[in-house]
Amino acid sequence: MVGKTLLHYEIRAQIGRGGMGEVFAAHDTKLGRDVALKILPAELTGDPEREARFHREARALASLQHPNVASVYGFEEADGIRFLVMELVSGTELTTRMAAGALPADEVRRLARQLAAGLEAAHESGIVHRDLKPANVMVSDDGEVKILDFGLAQAWLGDSPNQSESSAMPTITAAMTQVGAILGTAAYMSPEQARGVNVDRRTDIWAFGVILFEMLTGEQLFQGETVSDTLAAVLRKDPEWDRLPVDEAPELCRLVERCLERNPKQRLRDIGEARIFLQDGGESGTNLSFSMLGARQAVVEVERRRPVWVLVAIAAAALLVGTGLGWKVLSRPAPAPVIHAMVPPPPGGEYALEQSAPGAVAVSPDGTMIAYCARVDGAKRLMLRRLDQGEAVALSGTEEAAYPFWSADSRSIGFFIVQDQKLRKVAVSGGPPVTLCAASNGKGGSWNADGEIIFAASAGSGISVVPESGGDPRELTKTGNGYDSHRHPRFLPDGRHFLYTARTSSGGDANAVFLASLDTTFTPRQIATSDSDADYGSGHLLTVREGVLMATPFTPDMEKITTTGTPIVENVLTLEGAALSVFSPAASGMLAYQTGTAAGGEKQLYWRDRETGALVEVGEPGLLSHPSISPDGTKALVEMDSESDSGIDLWLVELDTGLRTRFTFAAGDEIRPVWTPDGSRVIYQAGPAGAFQLIEQPVEGQGGAAILFESKDEVGPTDVSPDGRHLLFNRTPEGSDVFSMWRLDLTGAEPEPVEVYSLPDQNSGGGTYSPDGRWIAFHHITPQGLDVFVIPAAGGARKWQISTDGRVYPIWAAGGTELWTVGFDGELLVFTVDGSGDTFRVRGSSTSLRVEGPTYDGNTYDLDPNGGRLLDAADNQAVRSESSLIQFVTDWQRGLMR
Repeated sequence: MVGKTLLHYEIRAQIGRGGMGEVFAAHDTKLGRDVALKILPAELTGDPEREARFHREARALASLQHPNVASVYGFEEADGIRFLVMELVSGTELTTRMAAGALPADEVRRLARQLAAGLEAAHESGIVHRDLKPANVMVSDDGEVKILDFGLAQAWLGDSPNQSESSAMPTITAAMTQVGAILGTAAYMSPEQARGVNVDRRTDIWAFGVILFEMLTGEQLFQGETVSDTLAAVLRKDPEWDRLPVDEAPELCRLVERCLERNPKQRLRDIGEARIFLQDGGESGTNLSFSMLGARQAVVEVERRRPVWVLVAIAAAALLVGTGLGWKVLSRPAPAPVIHAMVPPPPGGEYALEQSAPGAVAVSPDGTMIAYCARVDGAKRLMLRRLDQGEAVALSGTEEAAYPFWSADSRSIGFFIVQDQKLRKVAVSGGPPVTLCAASNGKGGSWNADGEIIFAASAGSGISVVPESGGDPRELTKTGNGYDSHRHPRFLPDGRHFLYTARTSSGGDANAVFLASLDTTFTPRQIATSDSDADYGSGHLLTVREGVLMATPFTPDMEKITTTGTPIVENVLTLEGAALSVFSPAASGMLAYQTGTAAGGEKQLYWRDRETGALVEVGEPGLLSHPSISPDGTKALVEMDSESDSGIDLWLVELDTGLRTRFTFAAGDEIRPVWTPDGSRVIYQAGPAGAFQLIEQPVEGQGGAAILFESKDEVGPTDVSPDGRHLLFNRTPEGSDVFSMWRLDLTGAEPEPVEVYSLPDQNSGGGTYSPDGRWIAFHHITPQGLDVFVIPAAGGARKWQISTDGRVYPIWAAGGTELWTVGFDGELLVFTVDGSGDTFRVRGSSTSLRVEGPTYDGNTYDLDPNGGRLLDAADNQAVRSESSLIQFVTDWQRGLMR
């Protein structure tokens, strides 16, 4: 393999061989770094179940980022060879380090503390090593511990019914032929692992205890001539406790005892307790009582501690009559230890990481608090976690909050509510939120010390500024020149200059990062590119490149970033729909982030039963969205995003077979399809910005597409009247996000506004005719937020409000006696209505299923005209959202940069 190139990895030398495959040093020519490649055994090929599991577990391992764990960068395949890409760790195996005998107690404490910290991070991400041994622990020349091959045994073997295979024999596979390697594994198995029963994180704690014993004594704890002899020793032989250096390191000896309890229920339950104990130098007490070492949740809590000072005191005092002499001794603070810890979602909840309106992590400027959004029992709220307290608290009045950001004094949090299209702020000390201004579809903000807030009001707007007391925003940047969206503004330390991300409408590979100023005479200039957003921290520009968070030295006077930067976080979690990666630096030097992959990219069509919610797959998954079912219920149109960045096209799906065929082929985006009542034609939106078209295209036959209407304003069709004569469409003036509803006579007349609907400075949409053509339902903005209304199709001043709790995109069903609405949390609420008379009446309502929340472009579901079910474009159930807990490091330059 040496000299061969796999993908963009040049293999340079073989550095190891074991049961899980051969390991080679290689160079990543794309990112310009050295890596390790683990070429997997041939047994992996040809077993689809094992391949799928390994790929899934490898993705989970890639989300694990910690200074004491060798990172997994990816799982690749080239020329029929499957291999893991991992961090290249240089140093000495712990096995070699211990070969000369027992290690000094201080060195044992230092190595064990790092080993415990790495295990703790993995356990809190739900990953158990299962094969921890000195051969899988590397110690660098400067004394840094790296744990290797984390979780690979689980990825390889999985949780099979035969626990003797999956649990007890983590690396004893057919590929292992070296007796020494087998013995090396068996000697560190926990008793429950040796018996072949199911194991958890406590099996790693046992192995940690065995390694600690051997570092203190210089002798292997469990030995045997064969695997069976070694396993028998693990199961029956008591450790020779008198070999431990009790006089020299009593607290370490007690820790070994607690780790080597054969009954896992009596064993130390959380390696985090060992880490804290070792970090405190045993000051927590040498007895290691059960109260101190009780079970803990999967989180590293940051306790209140007074700063550690190195006190150098040399003093002498002499008392003389009338005089006194003393020496005042100055002390200097030692560098604070770098803390790398995690913050879980609230009990029973999950992080709210939607692609359209995420509640991603935000660190307070003083580094003492973290804000994020979470869903508990389906309700999304802004959460505040003070790092000196045990749990996060929900801030009242922040339901459906998105894109949180902090005030410069760390006293308030700004956020957006898509439902009522507002920018708001809330004090962390308590009290109701305060509305600052309108923001129809906010995409991030930033707050300087002068009380000015910059923000992106919508997906298609520039950056604006508003006082922290509220008022009318002032526009700072304008979209254009190929960039159709400015978002994620971030103030620089001077409080005048700021960064923002510009998305391109031309299908580029990366977003542009611009430097701008509150001074409108300053011309924004592009300084870098990023796969998502960008931010500033500790003298560095933070950008994302191929899933890696990069740090590059930066000052505002630089014309452009030219260096490649330093990788600091691998596999940073990126929400592509929001062009946002989950990381947040603070002025204090703290950095919070998440790693892994987010669900929400690839979607699957499902038939979802109306009563039970049961799912039946329709066709293959893909980058699809917004299904629209034909009037006869036999087929549907979906929007398909091209993986080649050529735009969005419409595809036809045969609903009985799932067969998918392409319907539109033009460059750019073809979106928002609506069917004519007879199902023979489809009308959709096409064209780039400034040259929009309404296109009509037949479904069958050889006829071509015809242009119905052209406008420099964005125009999006929403429905065709039951008699086929009129088309309803939304119209958005160029450079604005204000909607109005128009009606186009398909016989050839000019379009006309629907007067009651078209109100100035109001955001509305989703107009749809009732089956009898007498009514139009739509959603409309009010001071209370977006809700569903009904008006007479023939015109008139009367308007009926249907919902009051924030609902959009109505759909008629059951011959016009039901009106389905969706909330921003995806909950479906069905209204029983009566439009048979001159007055429209609501007879009742009932909640139904929960689907994925609506997007800016429409519903994520459609109703089967035959009743009883709906067609849902939902996250592919086979693809998990594999994100880590929120991680933070108190000094990222010392804790993450290499």
